[in-house]
Amino acid sequence: MPNFTSFISEHTAEYILIPQIVHELEKDFDKVIPLYFWATREGGIMARASLRPFQYKVIALYARRPKIDLVGAEENLIRINDLLFERAKTFGARGIPVIAGIPLLSDLNSLRLNSKCLWIHLADTGYQQDIKIDIHNPLIENNHFSLINPGEFKPLVNEKCNPIPGEEVIDIMRSAKNGFNSQHWSGLFNEQYKPVYILIGVD
Repeated sequence: MPNFTSFISEHTAEYILIPQIVHELEKDFDKVIPLYFWATREGGIMARASLRPFQYKVIALYARRPKIDLVGAEENLIRINDLLFERAKTFGARGIPVIAGIPLLSDLNSLRLNSKCLWIHLADTGYQQDIKIDIHNPLIENNHFSLINPGEFKPLVNEKCNPIPGEEVIDIMRSAKNGFNSQHWSGLFNEQYKPVYILIGVD
């Protein structure tokens, strides 16, 4: 098997994914807030006071790194970790769907804010797997997750997200940071993979 290698980090992927998902959701929802949770900032007193009067629907977005075996490759290798399925189950029980997002890239030089992305809605069961994707025609057949296109974000929010009081949203994010009692949690560095939360205001 060729040696597939990462060439961007999850944070770089987030720069592409977050503007795209927020832009799409803002077509249908008035209040869309992308949020990276930091316990002493977004989990602090002022943040709690800001969110307390409101309710939100929430999506947990995990950025994934595309891997290639050579520069200019037309295939990406994508890893879906056990932790993401574990999070899909834990968050899902709270009415928070989990999405994995991946910019489809042949090399670093092709990275753009409008780069084509793959969006995967994870089921609450599954196991770690590596998936090869044609970056020009990304198709996956899998019982443990499903591809969604940006036009399906609205029904995902309407059908899978539960309204959650703002202060409870903070408590959930704090619990996730501390690992939800997960075997993948590190007491030193907290959660192994950290999501970006997309908060959608509920009227």
